[in-house]
Amino acid sequence: MMKNVLVVIQTSVFGGPHNQVLQLYEGLQKNGYNYIALIPDEKGNAKSILESKGIKVITVPYSRMRKTFNPSVHAKYFKSFFTDIKTIRKIIRKENIAFVQVCGLLNLQAGFAAKLEKKKLVWQLLSNYAPKSIRTVVSPIVCKLADAIMSTGFIVAKDHPFVANHKRLTSFFPPVNLEKFRRPSEVEILESKKRLNVGATDFTIGTIGNFNRQKSHEFLIDIFNDFHKKHSGVKLRILGSPTDTNLSYYDKEVIQRAKNYGLLENGACEFINIGRNVVEYAQGIDVFVLSSQAEGIPTVMLEAMAMGKPVISTNVGSVAEIISDEVGFLVPFGDKKSFLERLDYMVTNPEARKKIGDKAFELTQTKFNIRQTLEDHIKVFDEISST
Repeated sequence: MMKNVLVVIQTSVFGGPHNQVLQLYEGLQKNGYNYIALIPDEKGNAKSILESKGIKVITVPYSRMRKTFNPSVHAKYFKSFFTDIKTIRKIIRKENIAFVQVCGLLNLQAGFAAKLEKKKLVWQLLSNYAPKSIRTVVSPIVCKLADAIMSTGFIVAKDHPFVANHKRLTSFFPPVNLEKFRRPSEVEILESKKRLNVGATDFTIGTIGNFNRQKSHEFLIDIFNDFHKKHSGVKLRILGSPTDTNLSYYDKEVIQRAKNYGLLENGACEFINIGRNVVEYAQGIDVFVLSSQAEGIPTVMLEAMAMGKPVISTNVGSVAEIISDEVGFLVPFGDKKSFLERLDYMVTNPEARKKIGDKAFELTQTKFNIRQTLEDHIKVFDEISST
């Protein structure tokens, strides 16, 4: 008998958790589990993308904590907290939900709703973005409520107090569609560079991610401004989708910064809204970079590696469980000097760059795929279903 799993995601813009649902949906159905997604009733592309694959999506007004000192924002969150719980409880009953999968540490309403309805609860911790003080307070609640905890890497689990000692903890990697994300041909690379608005031989640094504060693209702009003074022919392409709640910040702190540096005048740097066309744009990138202040294990990094792209990333979240000197470089967040040194190495050592990209490709073929992530989920779902 098919068991309905309510997966609750706190954002309406397509990202890692939505991609996980998308990639695992068919495989889970074959094993008796049916995903129903619950996301906020806000502007975003996640609903249409998931529904295009036949996944049922429910949208409701849904509040969440924000990184802000504005008391009215926090007041709104607490005011609607119990209403959110009631709403999710009604959905659990109406949709005949067997158990709930919560995505994100601060998705507390869904966790409480599941337990009040006496449903099994799988809590997924996908990054360490929440401040340490918040993680210290909320993590024990997660441990108390959850029947199983899944984290993207063990480092993320350890960054949440008490989680590493939970009786049923599973570390998993985001699923990568290796048929879709593969080594591009020379023709595909040239076509991609046209889309990126760069020359066929232009060395192109690329990053992919929603335009929000967590990705710290202002840090990347500062790095590239210094780098471009030495390597004037190098291009930077920041690829992703706008996030409504971060529009003001992104325009002021990132885009305006690039303008002030003069990087937008000659096409040295461009911001491109690529929607879901990740492959078509990523094929033309020579080096994938990640400037985030916090992560779990970013799917786009694994996808870039599957295409044979070497990686330079900030050492955040569980990224260190993936990136070694063989497949890329790690630098401390905020360390502009180290980032510049690694970029310079990539540009000036094409043979080493190719070797690193080859190793990145080989790693993805054996370690990161939909089948492995699917097996991790089925094992957890089977275990909590039988208890």
